[in-house]
Amino acid sequence: MYHVGATKGLARDKSRDKRDIDVIREHHKFLWDEEAEGGEESWETQLARRYYNKLFKEYCIIDLSRYKENQFGMRWRLEKEVVIGKGQFVCGNKKCDEVKKLRTWEVNFAYVEEGLKKKCINKMSVVSRVFVQAQLHSQEERSHKEEETTDEEEKEEAEEASRQLKLVFKFKF
Repeated sequence: MYHVGATKGLARDKSRDKRDIDVIREHHKFLWDEEAEGGEESWETQLARRYYNKLFKEYCIIDLSRYKENQFGMRWRLEKEVVIGKGQFVCGNKKCDEVKKLRTWEVNFAYVEEGLKKKCINKMSVVSRVFVQAQLHSQEERSHKEEETTDEEEKEEAEEASRQLKLVFKFKF
């Protein structure tokens, strides 16, 4: 062990090392079940749950960078965002810092976590143009459904009118 490089064989293998943030990302959940708290949990799950408990879960921050593809993300606020008012007194969009004309919305948020579909109601405070971006695809779907229903209603009305005409013709002869 007196020559150069003799201690390299004694070095610890660092390839499987994980930082706390890596563990939290692996075991993170948007919503945790309160009943499942405690019990036999691994240290990774306990760490992720402790991080979740430190978040401020009244208002959400929304990411609309991919809203045209009908994909957006929501997350709970961090302490520094609560201090500056992001999401409550400042627009909750990730890239918006407007403070005037904010409206608070409660929205249904459906997502898939660990292969299970989940839903929750989230509160967000955003400028109306940001909310319009978030609702873009649902409004388009509603308008398509309304068009389909009006077409179907018109067809039914036309069929009913033709039935009535047939009845009128039957009674005349």
